[in-house]
Amino acid sequence: MAAVAEASLRILIVEDETIVALDLRERIRALGYEPCGIADTPAKAQALALEQKPALILMDIMLKGNGDGIDAAASIRALMDVPVVYVTAFSDDDTLTRVKATSPYGYIVKPYHERELRIGIELALAKHQSELELIRAKRAAEESDRAKTRFLSNLSHEFVTPINSMLGFLDLALPLAQDNELAEYLSMVASSAHKLETLLFSLLDYAKLESGSLMPMVNDFYLEDFLLRCWAPYRVEAYAKGLGLRFYIDPGLPEMAQGDSAKLSIIVRNLIENAVKFTDEGSVILEARRSGERDLELLVIDSGPGIARDESDRLFKQFTQADDSSTRKIGGLGIGLALAKGLCELLGAKLSLEPGLQSGSVFKLLLPSALQGEAAFPRPGDRLSGAIVGLMQPDALCAPDVRRWSEALSIGLCTPQSAAGNAELVISGSAAWHALSDTDRAKALESLGARASVLVLGSPVDNSQCMLDNRFVMYRPYPLSLSIFLDALAEARVRAVDGAQSSKPRNDIRRIG
Repeated sequence: MAAVAEASLRILIVEDETIVALDLRERIRALGYEPCGIADTPAKAQALALEQKPALILMDIMLKGNGDGIDAAASIRALMDVPVVYVTAFSDDDTLTRVKATSPYGYIVKPYHERELRIGIELALAKHQSELELIRAKRAAEESDRAKTRFLSNLSHEFVTPINSMLGFLDLALPLAQDNELAEYLSMVASSAHKLETLLFSLLDYAKLESGSLMPMVNDFYLEDFLLRCWAPYRVEAYAKGLGLRFYIDPGLPEMAQGDSAKLSIIVRNLIENAVKFTDEGSVILEARRSGERDLELLVIDSGPGIARDESDRLFKQFTQADDSSTRKIGGLGIGLALAKGLCELLGAKLSLEPGLQSGSVFKLLLPSALQGEAAFPRPGDRLSGAIVGLMQPDALCAPDVRRWSEALSIGLCTPQSAAGNAELVISGSAAWHALSDTDRAKALESLGARASVLVLGSPVDNSQCMLDNRFVMYRPYPLSLSIFLDALAEARVRAVDGAQSSKPRNDIRRIG
């Protein structure tokens, strides 16, 4: 008999009718349980429950004193985890509605048979036992997860040291590579190392975020340099896929920003990686602009397949991908966006996802009070105001950004169709530049500016400069940044004014790239 196995379990009886209570006590004993007390008021029921700690309470609804059995059950359940089975003559809808609010383990309507009582008690005890086992299993799983998180957090130093050493030596080796092929190989290694760094830091930060041990560390940082470093790991992959890379920073932004640059780097890199990974053709754009007086807004825009509105919330959950089928083409751990969202909450930032104007997705990252100081770039009237830039291809990838910068900084802009031959700097895409014959190239350059220097944008590893047909030519990787644009223009303007056609840059002009 099942009751024999439960013989040591104690049951509290709450009943206002003495004869009924005594009868119920004898029935419980006959079933093999131990009655641990009888209460006839809510107050006595609560006191006995706390004192005796029964395995189950049989609760009548009509009681003496203030309140009834439903009130008593609610107060007892708020203080201790004990199953309550109601034994009452009430079965109206209003009573049942109140009873359900106390999460009862059973409801036996008087008069009842002994078999109904036994079944009601055994089912309530079995249900409660199952719940206890689930709670214990949940606690064990949570402790195991915390142990795993602590382990990963403690590995931080062991992982970071060799990664930093690898990246440091690569940074030293890249400028020394004289051969373009070697430079390309080193750049590929550096790109993979930076991606490994991002993945590693993402895992470590995710573990610390889960354990609650991750804290913001606010510092000042150079905004444009920071964003260009976020771009760096993905330029080779984007170039290999034939994607266009654009980077627009508002000239009105200050040079310095404030925030946790390490964690912000993880957020931005994960957004860029996501955009490059899921975009097969078109472009990926990183844009920085002001929002309000001191808030900074960063946008990562891609021309990929886009994300449906009903899928956007799911993507910010851990271990989730846009395509989580077994035949998906694109790998990944599925924690990048979840980590970005979690870090944003930690830093008080806001991350949102919107559909693109025509296709693709737009991730918006809003950083409150991140902007410090005044605008860092030349304003109208400064040394570059009135300069003229020529676009060899009006529809070049960087053309929209060059137009916006030129307008904001009072820089003139011309194309081969509108040129008067007075441009000081000509900008061209690498593919279009090399596709032109020597004659056509010379003709286009002559129409733009007889003494103009040239900035050619393309390969992620080409950072050279040379003389070509008595012109100073600079090769720089995409994406074109504002500082590279302004430095190239300053170099070209000095050369145009002085008529200096040396193959070496002037010492008083900041090194480009």
